[in-house]
Amino acid sequence: MCGIAGWLTWQVADQPKLPLVRDMVQVMLSRGPDGIDVWEDATMSLGHCRLAVIDPRHASQPMLSSPDEERPIALSFGGEIYNYRELRRTLISLGHSFRTESDTEVILRGYIEWGTSMPLRLRGMFSFALWDSREQLLLLVRDPLGIKPLFYYEYSNGVLFSSEPKGLLGHPLVEAAVDREGLAELLGLWPYKSPGHGIYRGVKEVKPGELIVFRRDTTRRTAYWGLRSLRHTDGPKETVARVGQLLDTAISSQLTADVPLAFLLSGGLDSSGLVTIALTHWKKTYPVNTFSLDYEDSERDFVSTPFRPDLDKPYVHDICRFLGTSHTEFVLNSADIHAAEMSALAARDLPDTGDMDASLILLFGRISENFPVCITGEGADELFGGYPWFCEALTSPLQSFPWQPYLCFNRNFIRPDAAAQIDLDEYVAQNFADSVREVERVEGEDLRQHNSRVMSYLDLTRFLPGQLERKDRASMARSVEARVPFCDQDLVEYAWNIPGSMKSCDGIEKGILREALCGSLPDRVRLRRKASYPTLLNVAHEAYLRRQMLRLIADQDWALADVIDTERLSGVLAGDLPAPAARPSVWMGRIWSLYRWCEEYDPRMA
Repeated sequence: MCGIAGWLTWQVADQPKLPLVRDMVQVMLSRGPDGIDVWEDATMSLGHCRLAVIDPRHASQPMLSSPDEERPIALSFGGEIYNYRELRRTLISLGHSFRTESDTEVILRGYIEWGTSMPLRLRGMFSFALWDSREQLLLLVRDPLGIKPLFYYEYSNGVLFSSEPKGLLGHPLVEAAVDREGLAELLGLWPYKSPGHGIYRGVKEVKPGELIVFRRDTTRRTAYWGLRSLRHTDGPKETVARVGQLLDTAISSQLTADVPLAFLLSGGLDSSGLVTIALTHWKKTYPVNTFSLDYEDSERDFVSTPFRPDLDKPYVHDICRFLGTSHTEFVLNSADIHAAEMSALAARDLPDTGDMDASLILLFGRISENFPVCITGEGADELFGGYPWFCEALTSPLQSFPWQPYLCFNRNFIRPDAAAQIDLDEYVAQNFADSVREVERVEGEDLRQHNSRVMSYLDLTRFLPGQLERKDRASMARSVEARVPFCDQDLVEYAWNIPGSMKSCDGIEKGILREALCGSLPDRVRLRRKASYPTLLNVAHEAYLRRQMLRLIADQDWALADVIDTERLSGVLAGDLPAPAARPSVWMGRIWSLYRWCEEYDPRMA
């Protein structure tokens, strides 16, 4: 995994470009601590920081089509191409020669052979910037599911781009400013967002499955991949077998690495299934290493909810004994979380999710001591209907994004006049309506089937990108490459069209996945209900957040002091008004992270 940055200028810049691009890369050094390099010609300055995973001794970037070429093609790439060996063989048969064993060079030679249609052939997680000096063309590309990020800022004389917002914000042309639309994103949708929105004014993100071509006089955006709605013709048995086959292929392809890799393990269906299948392909000289997260006194503080009905620990111990993994249980306390708050904020460059971001960064910090690569289970719930709202959508049409009451900023703490000024309710409602309209109808599908397709679409295109962004920032903040086999393109394309009733076969969420793993896992683990990521529930943490709320209420000068309804917040803290349904660490945590972001980044409200 790596960090990408660059500056394309169609006119001569009024200052040296290379030092600024080097600075843009330097602030993302955790994405690639194994080396920084920059390259430029008269028009393009391209930078890269590398986390060496494939062919570590070679394949430095930016990579050029030929070091001796007067007008080369230059590439800065982050991610992994899992079918690069197959593509390499094809390119060799077409007459290409290679200097390295890397997937980076496969992209470069692939562009020379196939041009801008090359991304259609890639299978993996990736974002890259390619400069064709002969054609005077900049190509920005992102993988189909949006696993790897790529932001850009287009202005009259050129384009800036970077793997993270911090790379752009470090450039003098980009201001940390947020307009009304950006504020509506933060207060209405965040930590999820509209595809392509960068929150900061003028900053955009290459959308999942998007290819952008910048030329001197034109910019062309193309969706080279999307969810294609088709009638599912396989029966239940065939579907179970196909899901198992595709998952097996996805996992085996993602075990390729020239450095040690590990697994996150929660004791749930998804992570346990990944480790089980990986063991059937394991040919490395070291044992399978797994990591789980827990909190001190979690048994004492735990409260069962529909999102987290039980603790991970007993199931983690069961599956580790069953599989014989070398396991590490990473235990945190509230002081650890509070100490990591600024790291979580710095990783995001935007308000974080509180203890969930901080704990994940700390966990990846522990993993990074020995393992530069980690395999995780993101995508299974979105793909197979694992969340409580999926089954609800089978019986009634959705009226709004179903995760908002539980995970987003609580609307009741926004002053009515401020919400009206940015058209908050209308913005969120329109965003939801636009999302639903994007879903292709399949001839012959009844209303129940279409409702489940809509819910799957929202999960895959709105909810999952937020989960992947959190995982990317947390892992990269500690120089760990996180791989997500459930986001395999072929698996996603097949599972997308499985009817909701079949996904929930046997009356349980992700029933089809449970069937695919039957015989591979102990039933106690295989049939365990969905349990969300562990969160900090203890009294000390809630007391800490309450103190921060009082601090915020007393501060009349912070950037959003006229947006937050501090009178209502005071009433809730005093017990005079009812508290939100979400757990305290969510609703107070969202407010606190917004305040910390304003303090640290000092965004101008434009």
